[in-house]
Amino acid sequence: MQGKQPGQVEETYALLDNGSDVSLCDEKLVDELGISGVQRRFSLTTQEKRDSPRSGYEVKLIINSIDNESSLEVRKVWTVERLTISELSIIRDRDIDRWSHRKGIKLPETENKEVRVLIGCNVPEVFCSSKKNLVAKASQWAFDHHWAGR
Repeated sequence: MQGKQPGQVEETYALLDNGSDVSLCDEKLVDELGISGVQRRFSLTTQEKRDSPRSGYEVKLIINSIDNESSLEVRKVWTVERLTISELSIIRDRDIDRWSHRKGIKLPETENKEVRVLIGCNVPEVFCSSKKNLVAKASQWAFDHHWAGR
């Protein structure tokens, strides 16, 4: 992810979640990059709690693949204090090799082993793509994200 200043880049993992209605981002990532947005109040429902009130920012992200071959614009991303997504959710090459239709696909890894962006169903083009495009665009790859001004 690239911040407002040239050379300000953070590399992280993004997770596709077709069970989420919204996209979320770790607020520390947004702070590190100097990204600003519109303050919002919203509520989140998880398996643990219904209608949990939250306060954060709504930002716009443009997510580029690590090889800069593809990009994805996410117009509405809400910041949360922390995404509690296990490192075990990150797909690795050894996981891909178990699926014959995805054999030979190599996934890049980042030094930071945290998922700091969750892409939800408010970005339907990710979930409606062909298998090839889905894997190329966002299949739990390491992303090099950058922010585009509102």
